Amino acid sequence: MGCFTGLVENLLPILCIPSIRDDTKKTRIFNFICNALPIVFNSIQKGLRPIWSGIVVFLVCEFTITLVIWWCFRKPAEDDKRLLVVHLDCKEEASLISSSSPSPGHQPHHILSQTTDNSILPISALDHHKKDRQIDWSELPDHIIYLFATKLFHIKDYINFGGVCHSWHSVYVENRHSLPRQPPLLLLATELNNDDDQTRSFYSITEKRVLNFRVPLPHNRHCPGSSHGWLVTVGDDWEIALLNPFSPVNNKIHLPSATTFEHDQIHHPYSGTAVQFGNFLGYVAKVVLSANPTSSPNYVAMAIYSDFRRLAFCRPGDKVWTSLHWEITLAMDIIFYQDKFYFVTQLGEAFSCDLNHTHPKVSKIAPLHELSAHRTYLVESAGELLQVCRFTEMKFEDIENVDGRRCSDYFNEGFEVYKLDLVEHKWIKKNNLNGRVLFLGNNYSYSLSASEFTEYKPNSIYFTDDHYETYFEKEQIGLGPHDMGIFNLEDCTYEPHYPTKSRMIVPAPIWIEPML
Repeated sequence: MGCFTGLVENLLPILCIPSIRDDTKKTRIFNFICNALPIVFNSIQKGLRPIWSGIVVFLVCEFTITLVIWWCFRKPAEDDKRLLVVHLDCKEEASLISSSSPSPGHQPHHILSQTTDNSILPISALDHHKKDRQIDWSELPDHIIYLFATKLFHIKDYINFGGVCHSWHSVYVENRHSLPRQPPLLLLATELNNDDDQTRSFYSITEKRVLNFRVPLPHNRHCPGSSHGWLVTVGDDWEIALLNPFSPVNNKIHLPSATTFEHDQIHHPYSGTAVQFGNFLGYVAKVVLSANPTSSPNYVAMAIYSDFRRLAFCRPGDKVWTSLHWEITLAMDIIFYQDKFYFVTQLGEAFSCDLNHTHPKVSKIAPLHELSAHRTYLVESAGELLQVCRFTEMKFEDIENVDGRRCSDYFNEGFEVYKLDLVEHKWIKKNNLNGRVLFLGNNYSYSLSASEFTEYKPNSIYFTDDHYETYFEKEQIGLGPHDMGIFNLEDCTYEPHYPTKSRMIVPAPIWIEPML
């Protein structure tokens, strides 16, 4: 009796394998029979003579074994062909193995299947009895293909997804702008650009290498921002433009010139125009976009400009920048959050700006935050609005710059993070980021979940050096190292994210989020 019970216990897991099981209801019935058999045998042994009970048990065992063999190796029914071999679990990432972009007449044959460890393998790697279950991926319904697309997180997987066949490529084109936010690349001049001052390169934090791709962006153009895959560039001609390095066509948009920023001589008599300011590297401090211009033609650009760090915006087709109220100055960062622009000042005050009215509606949402932070950033993280305070140690060197002034060096002293309470209108300190990762610098500040992108360290801040007041002075005399790296908010530790021994990194590095 014990032998049969052990046999049933060993066979049940086989019968429940998803790739063999084709009818859940039948499986439950069969499991019930197998569990009930030991009870039946006990009754038989109690009610029959030993010789008769032995014969009955033998016959029932033989019938059960025959049924199990038939169940496991029977020929699949026609309805089975409608079942998908690939299973995309919403809690797992699917890695698609596919060919390059489809060509006319291409017949897809990359049949995929999920193994017991949730990895995706070609059908050739499966057991021989599954090889006849061929599926024409090009004939799958669009809503099923779309479901596959929604389960992908990484942009590389999505590009491979679009190369399976023509029907999949159509879904890829229609939904390429709906991908979740991606980890950024670091744009900077590397060893690939030593003898070329007309290009820059991408460094991948996850792959720890410089990508073999050159961005056509001259070194004499400053980048005071990046948003939704677009770089903001300013040159010594004061022209401001958007550049999408990930698109081969329609990848440049001209914004109004920096010379069109409003100059308020009455309230700011010591603030000059762009030309009077003289240094195009510092006059336009930061520009962010409300949306991706590729998918949202009605985007808005908001800029921080002048030595008083005033705010101005423009829409597509505008010839000049429109300034906000003159009282709003010393802005440090801007983001677009819940259909409004939010910005924070050097004193920690937070404001919202609603441009959905005839005249911009500016509202104060948080009072002064009395911290002596060198930089402040606004970040949306899991629906919360965070203010990140960056502390910097300044050290004056006994070295003079080209103007004869003593040059100052600076080092990171840490970060503090505060969450905005929209009810009480106050900032509440946070000691961790709930497993998320922040990317700060002169880019559009944003966050990602470390559980979705496991290559990144949770509760950490990845930051670049955006201290442009003295950054270029350091470059002139070779001071270093640069103030960029990874800061862990929980244990306050620091480590570099870009390995270099060079003290000369010109132009200044900036994060940019890859977009399709």
